[in-house]
Amino acid sequence: FLGFANYDAKALAEALETEFAKEESISPALGKCVAEGVAKFSQAEAEEVAFEGETEGLEKLAESCQASE
Repeated sequence: FLGFANYDAKALAEALETEFAKEESISPALGKCVAEGVAKFSQAEAEEVAFEGETEGLEKLAESCQASE
């Protein structure tokens, strides 16, 4: 059984932003941008990252955020 029982994109994004804030190598602006992007992920996209280790979408999001910094 894989998947989120009750997917909450906003809560996931908030948790990620909190974790990013602990990382010295991630600027607050980058962490916020990535978290906001993750909040827009569908449940399927979030499950790919969380359970399957598929990082392509997350990497594209981070690259986009870095470009806009």
